[in-house]
Amino acid sequence: MGGTAAGLVGPQRVARNLDPSPTLESNRTCRTCGKTKPLDYRHYNQIPNGGFRWSCKRCRAANTREYHRRNPEKAQERTKRYNARKAAAGGSYTAADIRKIRTRLGDRCGYCGDPLHGGGEVEHMLPVLRGGTSNPDNLTLACRTCNGDKGSKTVEGFIAYLRKHGRPVRSDLWGGTTKP
Repeated sequence: MGGTAAGLVGPQRVARNLDPSPTLESNRTCRTCGKTKPLDYRHYNQIPNGGFRWSCKRCRAANTREYHRRNPEKAQERTKRYNARKAAAGGSYTAADIRKIRTRLGDRCGYCGDPLHGGGEVEHMLPVLRGGTSNPDNLTLACRTCNGDKGSKTVEGFIAYLRKHGRPVRSDLWGGTTKP
């Protein structure tokens, strides 16, 4: 019985969508849609070893939407749990609070510094899952990439993650020399 140290053989590794090691290629063809895109964090999700998934973010999002369409009860339950945690966390904010945050950040992502162009997502710096509230002092604005990648990480953990993977970090907020 052959196999790797992880016990996976050929197609099983691909089926789990793992990239065995970081790569030096600059583009990658998505195995789902067949489109070639720059191999970076904006187009492909990174995995813990620093490599990238084989399906692009757009295809992974479409797959998630399709799963939720086919399993509405699971999607509703997940939303219900999140909303319950958020309500139990307490705190609230207004549109005026978000305008103040946007002005303070210069309409840029609070983590990587990318321009938000009046958009962005309201992000809990201390995640609700970890006891954070929805009070304005626990909120920032983030680009979709940073908000999605941060998940339930603490700010410190997320900034360390960004640096580990060579991603831009706002030096004016988090120190260092990357992206003011």
